[in-house]
Amino acid sequence: MRSFLRIEADELNLPAIETADMPVEQAEFLGKARDAILKLPEKQRAVFILRYFRELPHAEIAEIMDRDVGTIKANYHQAIKKLREQLGSYVRGDND
Repeated sequence: MRSFLRIEADELNLPAIETADMPVEQAEFLGKARDAILKLPEKQRAVFILRYFRELPHAEIAEIMDRDVGTIKANYHQAIKKLREQLGSYVRGDND
């Protein structure tokens, strides 16, 4: 993977956890979600962020990362699976 694809915590489009008017449960979830995303393997994290937060199509991510579309879809699926495992009770539904 190209080095410019390194995505750090400050690039996640999650609201700031310190928001005073945010319910405690929501702030707790955002903190856990951010931690879970940062624990993903680098390629899965990059694919997840590009797909979920930047809303890029799989084909464009494949081009950026110089990978097959199938590989990108597999990385995204694995990232979602790991996030569901880590976030447990916070995640409901089966939508990717």
